[in-house]
Amino acid sequence: MVAHLWIYLALSASVLWGLGYAMSEKVLNTGLHPSIVMLTTASITLPLFIFLAFYLDQVKPGIALLSSNPKLLGMMLINAVCILIGSYLILVAINLKNATLVNVVELTYPLFTALFAYFLLKEVQFNQWTFIGAAFVITGVGIIAFKS
Repeated sequence: MVAHLWIYLALSASVLWGLGYAMSEKVLNTGLHPSIVMLTTASITLPLFIFLAFYLDQVKPGIALLSSNPKLLGMMLINAVCILIGSYLILVAINLKNATLVNVVELTYPLFTALFAYFLLKEVQFNQWTFIGAAFVITGVGIIAFKS
């Protein structure tokens, strides 16, 4: 079970992301702007993660590591900006179209993950099977883009 825990966690995240996308569309359909949705989300999650960091006793070691490594702090800032802008763009796209199509198009992100993993981590994570899967994803996104 522990050896395969990552797949259960990833599938659980997938379920929650799917629910989140559908709920985002429902909320955005009321007329709320994506910035208000993000502000509300941040207002809820900030206290939760502060509590979690203290509960797991990660505040002091985290601050020590970040303050001793300016490069790490820079990477964390870039990470945060990417996630925030990406989340905002997803909400705007959902607001313009719908959660299902936006999510299907967003399925291209593993391709970019592999590309960035190559450049940032010097890892090649593609083999013949991931290449075939990526080709299916690109084909599917192309069909949706041209037929929607």
